[in-house]
Amino acid sequence: MQICKVCGSDILEKTSSTGLRVFLCIVLMFLPYGLLYCWLPLIREHTYICTNCGTESKASEIETIDSREMESRNHDYGKMVEEAEGLIDKWIMTDSNELCKLIYLKGQLFVVGVDSESAITYRMLKYKAEENLIVVDSRVGTKHQIYRTLVSGKGYNITDYGKTVMPLEEQGLIESGDYEHIVSTLAGKYSLIEGMDIERIA
Repeated sequence: MQICKVCGSDILEKTSSTGLRVFLCIVLMFLPYGLLYCWLPLIREHTYICTNCGTESKASEIETIDSREMESRNHDYGKMVEEAEGLIDKWIMTDSNELCKLIYLKGQLFVVGVDSESAITYRMLKYKAEENLIVVDSRVGTKHQIYRTLVSGKGYNITDYGKTVMPLEEQGLIESGDYEHIVSTLAGKYSLIEGMDIERIA
Protein backbone atom coordinates (compact mmCIF):
# COMPACT_ATOMS: atom_id res chain seq x y z
CA MET A 1 0.00 0.00 0.00
CA GLN A 2 1.40 3.40 -1.03
CA ILE A 3 0.57 6.44 1.08
CA CYS A 4 1.12 10.20 0.90
CA LYS A 5 4.20 11.40 2.78
CA VAL A 6 2.24 14.35 4.20
CA CYS A 7 -1.26 13.26 5.21
CA GLY A 8 -0.93 9.47 5.11
CA SER A 9 -3.77 9.01 2.61
CA ASP A 10 -3.62 6.10 0.19
CA ILE A 11 -5.60 7.96 -2.49
CA LEU A 12 -2.78 8.76 -4.92
CA GLU A 13 -2.97 9.49 -8.64
CA LYS A 14 -0.08 9.19 -11.08
CA THR A 15 0.41 12.54 -12.83
CA SER A 16 3.12 11.48 -15.28
CA SER A 17 1.94 9.51 -18.32
CA THR A 18 3.86 6.45 -19.53
CA GLY A 19 2.24 6.78 -22.94
CA LEU A 20 3.49 10.33 -23.35
CA ARG A 21 6.99 9.25 -22.43
CA VAL A 22 6.98 6.53 -25.07
CA PHE A 23 5.73 9.04 -27.64
CA LEU A 24 8.57 11.44 -26.77
CA CYS A 25 11.09 8.61 -27.11
CA ILE A 26 9.82 7.84 -30.63
CA VAL A 27 9.99 11.52 -31.62
CA LEU A 28 13.53 11.87 -30.27
CA MET A 29 14.67 8.83 -32.23
CA PHE A 30 14.18 10.73 -35.50
CA LEU A 31 16.25 13.72 -34.40
CA PRO A 32 19.99 13.92 -35.16
CA TYR A 33 21.83 11.58 -32.78
CA GLY A 34 18.43 10.78 -31.29
CA LEU A 35 19.38 7.20 -30.49
CA LEU A 36 21.85 8.56 -27.94
CA TYR A 37 19.23 10.28 -25.80
CA CYS A 38 15.80 9.03 -26.86
CA TRP A 39 15.62 6.86 -23.72
CA LEU A 40 15.91 9.82 -21.31
CA PRO A 41 12.12 10.35 -20.88
CA LEU A 42 11.78 6.74 -19.68
CA ILE A 43 14.21 7.06 -16.76
CA ARG A 44 12.63 10.14 -15.27
CA GLU A 45 10.79 9.42 -12.00
CA HIS A 46 7.02 9.18 -12.08
CA THR A 47 5.15 11.77 -10.05
CA TYR A 48 1.98 11.39 -7.97
CA ILE A 49 -0.56 13.76 -6.46
CA CYS A 50 -2.53 13.07 -3.29
CA THR A 51 -6.20 13.75 -3.98
CA ASN A 52 -6.77 14.24 -0.25
CA CYS A 53 -4.32 17.07 0.53
CA GLY A 54 -2.95 18.07 -2.88
CA THR A 55 0.70 17.21 -2.21
CA GLU A 56 2.78 16.31 -5.27
CA SER A 57 5.49 13.69 -4.72
CA LYS A 58 8.06 11.77 -6.72
CA ALA A 59 7.85 7.99 -6.74
CA SER A 60 10.87 7.76 -4.43
CA GLU A 61 9.09 9.95 -1.85
CA ILE A 62 6.00 7.76 -1.61
CA GLU A 63 5.91 5.62 1.52
CA THR A 64 4.98 1.96 1.19
CA ILE A 65 3.41 0.13 4.14
CA ASP A 66 1.30 -2.99 4.58
CA SER A 67 -2.36 -3.02 5.63
CA ARG A 68 -1.51 -4.11 9.18
CA GLU A 69 0.74 -1.08 9.73
CA MET A 70 -1.89 1.18 8.18
CA GLU A 71 -4.49 -0.17 10.62
CA SER A 72 -2.10 0.39 13.53
CA ARG A 73 -1.45 3.98 12.45
CA ASN A 74 -5.16 4.70 12.13
CA HIS A 75 -5.74 3.27 15.62
CA ASP A 76 -2.97 5.43 17.12
CA TYR A 77 -4.30 8.52 15.37
CA GLY A 78 -7.83 7.85 16.59
CA LYS A 79 -6.49 7.54 20.12
CA MET A 80 -4.71 10.90 19.79
CA VAL A 81 -7.93 12.53 18.58
CA GLU A 82 -9.75 11.21 21.65
CA GLU A 83 -7.02 12.52 23.99
CA ALA A 84 -7.08 15.96 22.35
CA GLU A 85 -10.87 16.20 22.16
CA GLY A 86 -11.02 18.84 24.91
CA LEU A 87 -8.77 21.15 22.84
CA ILE A 88 -10.59 20.91 19.51
CA ASP A 89 -12.03 24.27 18.33
CA LYS A 90 -10.36 26.01 21.29
CA TRP A 91 -7.90 28.92 21.14
CA ILE A 92 -4.60 28.32 22.96
CA MET A 93 -2.02 30.86 24.08
CA THR A 94 1.26 28.96 24.20
CA ASP A 95 4.11 29.57 26.62
CA SER A 96 6.06 31.05 23.69
CA ASN A 97 3.30 33.63 23.17
CA GLU A 98 1.81 32.13 20.02
CA LEU A 99 -1.91 31.98 19.45
CA CYS A 100 -3.15 28.62 18.16
CA LYS A 101 -6.40 26.91 17.35
CA LEU A 102 -6.88 23.16 17.07
CA ILE A 103 -9.17 22.08 14.22
CA TYR A 104 -10.50 18.62 13.37
CA LEU A 105 -11.84 18.05 9.88
CA LYS A 106 -12.02 15.12 7.47
CA GLY A 107 -10.45 12.82 10.02
CA GLN A 108 -7.36 14.98 10.55
CA LEU A 109 -6.15 17.38 13.22
CA PHE A 110 -4.71 20.75 12.18
CA VAL A 111 -3.30 23.63 14.19
CA VAL A 112 -3.58 27.23 13.03
CA GLY A 113 -0.67 29.17 14.53
CA VAL A 114 -0.92 32.97 14.54
CA ASP A 115 1.72 35.45 15.68
CA SER A 116 2.65 39.02 14.80
CA GLU A 117 4.29 37.99 11.52
CA SER A 118 2.47 34.99 10.11
CA ALA A 119 -0.49 32.64 10.15
CA ILE A 120 0.66 29.08 9.53
CA THR A 121 -1.26 25.83 9.18
CA TYR A 122 0.31 22.77 10.82
CA ARG A 123 -0.55 19.09 10.90
CA MET A 124 -0.78 17.74 14.43
CA LEU A 125 1.43 14.68 14.88
CA LYS A 126 1.35 14.02 18.63
CA TYR A 127 -0.32 15.23 21.77
CA LYS A 128 1.77 14.75 24.90
CA ALA A 129 -0.82 15.46 27.57
CA GLU A 130 1.58 14.84 30.47
CA GLU A 131 3.91 17.52 29.06
CA ASN A 132 1.16 19.87 27.82
CA LEU A 133 2.88 19.68 24.44
CA ILE A 134 1.53 19.53 20.89
CA VAL A 135 3.93 18.24 18.23
CA VAL A 136 3.28 19.66 14.76
CA ASP A 137 4.63 19.58 11.22
CA SER A 138 4.42 22.56 8.86
CA ARG A 139 4.38 20.31 5.79
CA VAL A 140 0.71 20.61 4.87
CA GLY A 141 -0.76 19.94 1.44
CA THR A 142 -2.08 22.86 -0.61
CA LYS A 143 -5.69 21.74 -0.14
CA HIS A 144 -5.41 21.99 3.66
CA GLN A 145 -3.82 25.45 3.98
CA ILE A 146 -6.18 27.62 6.05
CA TYR A 147 -4.46 31.01 5.87
CA ARG A 148 -1.75 32.40 3.61
CA THR A 149 0.50 35.21 4.81
CA LEU A 150 0.46 38.16 2.41
CA VAL A 151 3.76 38.72 0.63
CA SER A 152 3.44 42.49 0.94
CA GLY A 153 1.39 44.43 3.46
CA LYS A 154 0.02 43.32 6.78
CA GLY A 155 -2.55 40.61 7.16
CA TYR A 156 -3.36 37.07 6.12
CA ASN A 157 -5.58 35.75 3.34
CA ILE A 158 -7.98 32.98 4.25
CA THR A 159 -8.24 30.16 1.73
CA ASP A 160 -11.44 28.59 0.42
CA TYR A 161 -10.68 25.60 2.65
CA GLY A 162 -10.18 27.94 5.61
CA LYS A 163 -13.62 29.41 5.06
CA THR A 164 -15.12 25.97 5.68
CA VAL A 165 -13.36 25.45 9.02
CA MET A 166 -13.14 28.92 10.63
CA PRO A 167 -16.21 30.69 12.04
CA LEU A 168 -17.18 33.76 10.01
CA GLU A 169 -16.46 36.23 12.83
CA GLU A 170 -12.95 34.82 13.26
CA GLN A 171 -12.10 34.91 9.56
CA GLY A 172 -12.00 38.70 9.30
CA LEU A 173 -10.36 39.06 12.68
CA ILE A 174 -7.37 36.91 11.74
CA GLU A 175 -7.17 38.41 8.24
CA SER A 176 -6.60 41.85 9.78
CA GLY A 177 -3.09 40.84 10.89
CA ASP A 178 -3.33 43.06 13.99
CA TYR A 179 -1.95 40.56 16.48
CA GLU A 180 -2.63 42.55 19.67
CA HIS A 181 -6.22 43.18 18.58
CA ILE A 182 -6.66 39.50 17.66
CA VAL A 183 -5.44 38.35 21.08
CA SER A 184 -7.48 40.87 23.06
CA THR A 185 -10.65 40.13 21.08
CA LEU A 186 -10.36 36.36 21.43
CA ALA A 187 -9.37 36.61 25.10
CA GLY A 188 -12.45 38.73 25.75
CA LYS A 189 -14.76 36.36 23.90
CA TYR A 190 -13.27 33.03 24.95
CA SER A 191 -11.21 31.69 27.79
CA LEU A 192 -7.83 31.09 26.17
CA ILE A 193 -6.15 27.85 27.20
CA GLU A 194 -2.73 28.53 28.70
CA GLY A 195 0.21 26.50 29.94
CA MET A 196 0.74 24.61 26.69
CA ASP A 197 3.45 24.75 24.05
CA ILE A 198 4.16 23.62 20.49
CA GLU A 199 7.09 21.62 19.19
CA ARG A 200 7.80 21.80 15.45
CA ILE A 201 9.59 18.96 13.73
CA ALA A 202 9.64 20.68 10.33
